[in-house]
Amino acid sequence: MGGWLAFYLYGELIDPRNVTWLLYENDPLQHYMGWHFFRRDEWQWPLGAMSNLASEVGTSIVYTDSIPLIALPLKLFHTWLPDPFQYLGLVMLVNLMLNAGIACALLQRCGVSQWAACLGGVLFASLPMATMRGLGAHGHEALSSHWLILLGIWLVLFHAQLRWSAVLRWTGLLAVAVLVHFYLFFMVGVLWGGWWLHAVWVRRAWRQPVDLRCGLFSAFLTPLCVVLLMWVAGYFHYGGDGGAGGGYGVFSAEILTFFNPFSQAWFIEGGNLVSLSYFFPGWETPVAGQYEGQAYAGLGGVGLLLLGGMMISRLGWRDSLQQWPTTLPWLLLLTLGMFVFALSDRIVLGYRIYELNFGHLLWPFSDILRSSGRLAWPLLYVLLVASVVLLSKTWAPKRQTWVMAVLVLLQWGDLHGWHQSVHDRLEARVNETAGGHLPYAVLQAEELNELWSTREQIIALPVENLADLRPYTWLAAKHDMTINVAHLARVTPNTIEQATRAERQRLEAGVVSEDAVYVLTSPAWADTVCRIDNMKCQFFEPVTVAWKLASPLNESE
Repeated sequence: MGGWLAFYLYGELIDPRNVTWLLYENDPLQHYMGWHFFRRDEWQWPLGAMSNLASEVGTSIVYTDSIPLIALPLKLFHTWLPDPFQYLGLVMLVNLMLNAGIACALLQRCGVSQWAACLGGVLFASLPMATMRGLGAHGHEALSSHWLILLGIWLVLFHAQLRWSAVLRWTGLLAVAVLVHFYLFFMVGVLWGGWWLHAVWVRRAWRQPVDLRCGLFSAFLTPLCVVLLMWVAGYFHYGGDGGAGGGYGVFSAEILTFFNPFSQAWFIEGGNLVSLSYFFPGWETPVAGQYEGQAYAGLGGVGLLLLGGMMISRLGWRDSLQQWPTTLPWLLLLTLGMFVFALSDRIVLGYRIYELNFGHLLWPFSDILRSSGRLAWPLLYVLLVASVVLLSKTWAPKRQTWVMAVLVLLQWGDLHGWHQSVHDRLEARVNETAGGHLPYAVLQAEELNELWSTREQIIALPVENLADLRPYTWLAAKHDMTINVAHLARVTPNTIEQATRAERQRLEAGVVSEDAVYVLTSPAWADTVCRIDNMKCQFFEPVTVAWKLASPLNESE
């Protein structure tokens, strides 16, 4: 069912040879461009570094969000892979399948009957907080890898003791997570830290020399492995200032995020879809950036949470916790702590905001993790897993199965409009580009084809809006040119200003490069450059393309 949902949502986009639809995207285009440039660049150290994309900044595959876990090994097979080649659709297919499959396996490990666990996996696969991160929505494919969170929950619950096998499992999970996305790594890292404290401190590991050695070794080995992988992937290879530019308290979650199907995200505004839910619209929070913390559980998920709450009120807390691993309260505490961080210091309840102004006390996490709303996800998964398990402990297997089947039907019926919206939006983009139609005028200018193929670099300046560079980054990739600046994660205006300063000074002095095409994003700079001798200029809304004409041959030649 996870695979079926992926094929329905993404269809032809799963074909890795289908790339032109990306011209209508924002972040997915950045991810594809990062991989496209990276596969062509020479191997460097660190291995994830690249010098042809954002050549004046200095960056790596990490800062294009191109999933180093995939990009690094695939680069070894660059010459054998189709060209062009994108793996964004395949990532969504694999993630939705793994989200469903691992959720099902986790529920069975918790003692849920086979059919109820399978239906639980189907419900988990459809959670909007995973599909909203994918293509046709936010476009952060890596962030749909929620199976990493589920595996972290699994290890906390069922590998509580200090054993070398548990240490190796945690090290492997953290290594994979850090090569997928930093936010997911942080969530898994919090779970690992809680697991380690529980295993060493609560269980008094120092009483057993074997456990103490294992715990101390884990405390050094696991972080060391992770830091080494971060170095290899290119986390520390970035020439910008690295500032997040604020955002903590803006890209947060509201208290009732699990129950609110409305989002002010750009992909809902202006379309026919006004809510993720078919049955009720939800409410607009007073903080527009809280689409990052949007974690609506779906009607089936909400129903499951309510049933879980009813079971607790019926059985009582003590009976509800019976037969659970002793680490469950610890797991709830860890995920609740992340949820509180996700709320930030601007607590939103309905239409009200309560300003607490403690964000500066959480620095540097409040700066690095500015999209704090994402940290609400682990708590929802824990609550949903606990609710399914409570149903399994209260009702007979047959009744569990019927109840879960009803919840799954409610879930998919409630989210049908959302799924249809993503399907239609992406299908339209594929159809628009299938006949060779490209959305930017400069890409349709056949008279410039020779220009791109004879120049070595694109130099853009002063660049106030990186979205203006999309078609030119595409052209640079197509013609194996370098481009001086590009859309990257954590890029700031100060980074762009520094990266373009030397070239601006050269142009002010009337010095131009004959092997470059200039993309001038302001009328003032276009006027300055186009006055230089032998410069040819052509305007493509909203930028001016300029290049130096070849020197005329003298009479003897």
